[in-house]
Amino acid sequence: MRNLKNILQSKWFFLLFFLFTLGFVFFSYFHKNDSFYQKNETSLEGRILEYKIDGNLLSMVVRGKEKVEVYYWISTEKEKEDVIAKIGYGKKVQLTGTFELPEDTRIFHTFSYKDYLLSHRIHYLFKGETIHFSYSEPFLYTLKNKFRQYLETFSHSEYYLAFFLGEKSGLDIETLQKNGVSHLFAISGMHLTFFLFFCEAILKKNKISSTIITILFCLYGFMVSFPPSFLRAFLFYFGKKGNQKYKIWNSFSLFLVIFLLLLWINPFYLLDIGFQYSILLSGFFLLLPVENHFFRSLWHSSCLSFLVSIPITASHFYEVNVLSIFFNLLWIPCFSILYPCCFLAIFFPYVSIILNPLLSLVDFLNQIFATCTFGKIVIPNTMLWVWVGYYIVLLLFFLVKKKRYFFYLLFLLFSIKIAPFWKTSAQVFFLDVGQGDATIFVSPHLKETILIDTGGTVSLPKKDWEERKPNYNTARNMITFFHSLGISKINTLVLTHGDTDHLGNASFLLKEFPISKIVLNQNEDTLFEQEIKKQYLQKITKKLESKIFSIQELTQNSKKENDASLIYRIQIFQTSFLMMGDASIDTENKLTSYPLKSDILKVGHHGSSTSSSASFLKKVHPSLAIISVGKNNIYHHPSEETLTRLQKEHIFPLLTSEVGTIHIKVTKKGYFIHSYFAFA
Repeated sequence: MRNLKNILQSKWFFLLFFLFTLGFVFFSYFHKNDSFYQKNETSLEGRILEYKIDGNLLSMVVRGKEKVEVYYWISTEKEKEDVIAKIGYGKKVQLTGTFELPEDTRIFHTFSYKDYLLSHRIHYLFKGETIHFSYSEPFLYTLKNKFRQYLETFSHSEYYLAFFLGEKSGLDIETLQKNGVSHLFAISGMHLTFFLFFCEAILKKNKISSTIITILFCLYGFMVSFPPSFLRAFLFYFGKKGNQKYKIWNSFSLFLVIFLLLLWINPFYLLDIGFQYSILLSGFFLLLPVENHFFRSLWHSSCLSFLVSIPITASHFYEVNVLSIFFNLLWIPCFSILYPCCFLAIFFPYVSIILNPLLSLVDFLNQIFATCTFGKIVIPNTMLWVWVGYYIVLLLFFLVKKKRYFFYLLFLLFSIKIAPFWKTSAQVFFLDVGQGDATIFVSPHLKETILIDTGGTVSLPKKDWEERKPNYNTARNMITFFHSLGISKINTLVLTHGDTDHLGNASFLLKEFPISKIVLNQNEDTLFEQEIKKQYLQKITKKLESKIFSIQELTQNSKKENDASLIYRIQIFQTSFLMMGDASIDTENKLTSYPLKSDILKVGHHGSSTSSSASFLKKVHPSLAIISVGKNNIYHHPSEETLTRLQKEHIFPLLTSEVGTIHIKVTKKGYFIHSYFAFA
């Protein structure tokens, strides 16, 4: 036993354990697409681990040969009622449909659904066509279903579901992230500490109670589906109990061992933002001395949480909120009251009478704090090694307690912040927004930004039971992407015409992102344009002007909305772009008297056969044609005729549906092409 203890305490053990884990992680990432399923399979059978019904969409995580993310579109209101009555955790489900590989994000630096699924060991999506449920499930799942149904009876049930089942879909996570307090709702050490306190308060300390507490801990883990933050706290608690008896490691060494063990359980935890917060915050709190005074400890914890979370938050959202330091001063004590009260309310429901006003106040304050924009700082995309350096300096600051290290931190953050202003090249991004258009022009040194169109989807009328929660995923991704470039505001937003696929996201962008000027076409206003004029009349201007770019407007008058699209020829250094909106061949024929020669053509109307005539292409004579188009769109854009015409003129087409977002870097020497999937 002594020899084993010496081995476990040696530096060689930690070094070899680390190297083997590193090798395992690299091996796993190399084989990350390995799956027990084949893409050509048409059926799936397994148990339901998670589920959510949103309008007419049923989404589930089903464990068959492995975990699979399932989507099933409910066709009638009666079927929805039937699904609600039959569905539950642990129920067996049989589906027919198709397997699909999850797509990565199609806009640089934005949320990767593929990586998110991978962090949960999910390789495939399954699009269900038929569905059949079994009527029974194992006992523990029955218990979980009953518990969920009970929690849903409470007012503000979203908090109970988040605290005790780990279901955060009911919470306004986006607002919590804006306030920098979303990490408090991850099931982790704080939850287990309260849970342990209640268990020990009820049970006397003896061997039987220890066994009961262990069983209850495992049951709690099952209820919340063992997320990585819970597993870290769970293993650390029992590791510490064993360590008290055998005295093998100190707390930080035990923490390192558990961190490496977790990567053996799932190497893709590294992609999980909750795991990143949990590991780094816990590690820093273990390394640094503890304050005994309550208020000093609270201030110390809040500041440390903010400083440690900056690289994680900045790497995922490219924006940090300095006010989150003060929000945490309020939320941490508030959370210390909320969780125990919710726990008590489960057993004594009358407690909820007192608790409900507090939860309503929490919701209200959360919304109010989210509107405070003056503390938000945009942090551009930064290389990993820079953030590693940041953590080293942060650790030195807290351990050595020399002020100069704090100034080093500030200097490093300031350098990251101003990095985009040193770029001497201009950048143009044709964003992949599905079946729509959105292009942003970014000048050298970030002096000026022009966004032409915003993308957007057409919402067909739906019945009440079909309505789903608003999803601004594309618009949110656009804002995240702009922040990743260091852009904190748009100088001019150009909406070429009133079709939804060109301005559908505009209202969201205008609410969430500073935009100085708006340019609309002069045709009769659509409903969207009327709403924009009504709310943002003071920002509207008739002409697109720029101090950096050379811009020539070629717009033609027409009663047809597409043909009234705002058309621009934009020159950056020696490279010219012709932006055609949704203009048709009729409009192209009216442009023959203009000097149209351009290097890059943004093809009109998504490559429809009604645009890009042979004579027009000869006149423009571009070397590159950009077609902004959705994958497998119902309009079958781009048309074969247009592609054939481009081919005959020896013009190389690039489709956003095939290559994702297209990045054109423009310098005095010319232009260089990148696409999202060139780096994926």
